[in-house]
Amino acid sequence: MTMRRIAAVFGLLVTGACSGSAIDVGPGTAGAHGVEVGGSGNAGGPVGAAPVSCPNALPLATYPSTTACAGSDSPLVGSWHGYVENQPAPWDELFLEINGANGDGICGTLRIGSAEPPPPATDPNVTYPPGVIDQSPNYLIPGFTLTLMNGSTDGTRVRFGVSTQEGYDGWCRLQTVYPDGNGSCSCLPPLTGGGVRSGDVCTWNGQVTDCGKVEMCAGNAVAVCMCNASGCSATTGTVDFDLRVNGDLAEGNATKNPGSRIYFTRVN
Repeated sequence: MTMRRIAAVFGLLVTGACSGSAIDVGPGTAGAHGVEVGGSGNAGGPVGAAPVSCPNALPLATYPSTTACAGSDSPLVGSWHGYVENQPAPWDELFLEINGANGDGICGTLRIGSAEPPPPATDPNVTYPPGVIDQSPNYLIPGFTLTLMNGSTDGTRVRFGVSTQEGYDGWCRLQTVYPDGNGSCSCLPPLTGGGVRSGDVCTWNGQVTDCGKVEMCAGNAVAVCMCNASGCSATTGTVDFDLRVNGDLAEGNATKNPGSRIYFTRVN
């Protein structure tokens, strides 16, 4: 995350929550490990706290089984290797696993990019993946295996979506829930004591806080987590694929990079 981006995040939040608080933005790279903020990830707030209320919050993300429709003898079942034409990594390599295809839909996974994904998140107070501050609007962790959603087929046309945010879901589930004072919830407490960045150290209400966590929990247009009274999850939204299959080849497009064709070849 650039210095300007961190400044924008803190500036917008402080303007809305604590008008007149000082903002100190200095040089350096965001991402210092901060002290614990908000407990150890217990949904609903610290032990003994009053129940959290966030009536305006959206339902948390859910993902279907990747194998529920397995066992069909559809010729679509198998491993497919593909790419999006004229696109850089990670979209230049796609790994599609169709585990089942029938009248109830399609189940399986899609991996975008050949990178090794990070290990599962264990620390709710340090940015995830470790050391990464700039969470792009697509929230994609290259190499993370994503669940096929809303899959359907007529035997030759294959449609499905994936939530590129899914890779952050485990980190978001570790978070403590806080009401934001506006009817919704967040994985940071309301900003009442000011937000400051100096060099590579951020503070939130006077406590040193990992700069990446601020971005992931309260990053305005690019916040990674969403919360309700029961906990937090990754934000939702899908990239939808529409493919036409001809034997061992499939071709189509997606709502991401809509002007570029997508090509798959069966490899198993």
